[in-house]
Amino acid sequence: MRSSMRALLGERRRDDGAAAVEFALLLPIFVLLIFGGISAATIYWHSISQAQGARDAARYGATLPLSSAATPAPGEVTIDDWLNKVSQVALREAGIGDRDGDGTIDAADVAAVDGYICTAFVKGTASTHLVTTKSLTISAATGPATTDPCIASDGAPASVDRVQVIVKRDEEFQAILFAKRLTPQATSVQPYQRGIK
Repeated sequence: MRSSMRALLGERRRDDGAAAVEFALLLPIFVLLIFGGISAATIYWHSISQAQGARDAARYGATLPLSSAATPAPGEVTIDDWLNKVSQVALREAGIGDRDGDGTIDAADVAAVDGYICTAFVKGTASTHLVTTKSLTISAATGPATTDPCIASDGAPASVDRVQVIVKRDEEFQAILFAKRLTPQATSVQPYQRGIK
């Protein structure tokens, strides 16, 4: 009986060693999957936020009253104010927010997350108002507003006034053993729905 107990205990000790070796071999793969999954989920969450920010900003811009007058009537805004207001909605809704705590969402906040926002009003060929195509880009290397649209070809009829918004944010997918830089992009185009005075 004693010899059978010793044999049983010896067999059990050999199995314990095999389990430890299997655990040591599988642990790095398990950790890689966990951290990779968390990183991928974060990138996906930011991508959804960017898409929501671009859509919300384009919808807001499509209904914000725009004026071609130097001094707009109450409730209307100039093209420069319009670009700033639409960009602020895109920045806020895309989850970029006030990163440096200065009370405003600006180029420093966008640079802190390696972001890029381009907001444009594109004048349609059938329009007779004085407001011209103009865009505002906010990124790490922010320049002045330009007359270039954000999107060269957006698929909308050329005769229609429209709002274009692009939101990008550089992300880094990390899975312990390797990392990859990704740049998800969200684009939204809406026809401008208000008359321009």
